[in-house]
Amino acid sequence: MDRFVEISLSYPVIIFSFVLCVAVIYWVVAIFGIADVESHNVDADGAFDGLGGLLMKAGLDGVPLTIAFTLVSLFAWLTIYLADIFLLEHIAPGIILVVAGIVASVVATVAGMFVAGFLLKPMRPLFKKIGAPTAKSIIGHIATVRSGSVTDNDGVAILEDGGASMILNVRTMNGATFLRGDRVALLEYQAENNCYIVIGEDDFNR
Repeated sequence: MDRFVEISLSYPVIIFSFVLCVAVIYWVVAIFGIADVESHNVDADGAFDGLGGLLMKAGLDGVPLTIAFTLVSLFAWLTIYLADIFLLEHIAPGIILVVAGIVASVVATVAGMFVAGFLLKPMRPLFKKIGAPTAKSIIGHIATVRSGSVTDNDGVAILEDGGASMILNVRTMNGATFLRGDRVALLEYQAENNCYIVIGEDDFNR
């Protein structure tokens, strides 16, 4: 037990231990009804530039952010914990350990995303059954851009619709471009590309 605690509180594992503790505390609070599970979400904001594409590739689009965040935290923590046991603890304290810790942290985060995406992929029908919005039902709703920009080739937005917040793959039309924080309306769903065509909120309301 002492060994477990020592590793959990060592660099860089302690960073992931803290994030995992936040996730656990959130669910404990939610179980007791103090927090609303569906109305809270993980908002990566500026950091979403790089993470947005990874989340989509890992298969976490369309998954409630609270669930995705919890599983990514868990598997990232397990990865960095094992990395510390088999690699990092054998490196003497210093700049090399700091650099190795950063690299291991990035690898652990990406690994956590893909493992979580792999496990959640077959559960998407379940999310629909418990009330997750369908592609058709959210057409006309307003989402917020969370990638650096949205163009006709790439873009990510978050929809908060009173239910579980969703990560959506979005595209523009007619050469339009939107920036992070812009509010856009979901105009059309393209099943073949698994994305939504969006226009500006002001244009939609005209």
